[in-house]
Amino acid sequence: PPEAWPPARQAADRAVALAPELAEAHNALAIIAFVRDWDWPTAGREFQRSLELNPSYVQARCWHAVAYLQATRGDHEAAVAEARVAVDIDPLSAYTHTMLAYVLAFAGRAGEAVEEACKGAESDPDSYWGQFVLATAYHCAARLSEAEKRIDGRCPHLDGILWPWRIWAGSMPSPRGRRTPRRSTRS
Repeated sequence: PPEAWPPARQAADRAVALAPELAEAHNALAIIAFVRDWDWPTAGREFQRSLELNPSYVQARCWHAVAYLQATRGDHEAAVAEARVAVDIDPLSAYTHTMLAYVLAFAGRAGEAVEEACKGAESDPDSYWGQFVLATAYHCAARLSEAEKRIDGRCPHLDGILWPWRIWAGSMPSPRGRRTPRRSTRS
């Protein structure tokens, strides 16, 4: 909610003032600059500072890949490389595989995205984000029935919270550049 941003910024600013060597504080400032302020140069600088302070900080690597390199700069290859570094740092993490899969999907590398998303989903089958990204990877690979099965059949506990994916996937580009047909949600 909008009222959460001012205290978040205050907390991040205070953390940097108290411990300027804290990578997590710089990462928080980067996310605030990216999501709340749409201040791409500040976000880029804060992500870089966070990674200078702690090159093994996988959350900063993943968010830098997705938010700054891919979404802001459109540099898919740099984003994939950054996300791969996160996987190399923590190869057993479901989160790092899922974030790499997300980057790969939007870089147009659907087959690799499915492979990485499967690793993430198998490691943490109850992760909403993991299931969302796996369904997205299947969608990008034109494996629509598997995307739907992932949502409907294998994850009944996620049924009520995956409706945004259904809306979003219905309007995202398919691997061939065409929009996927919308299906009626009415019975």
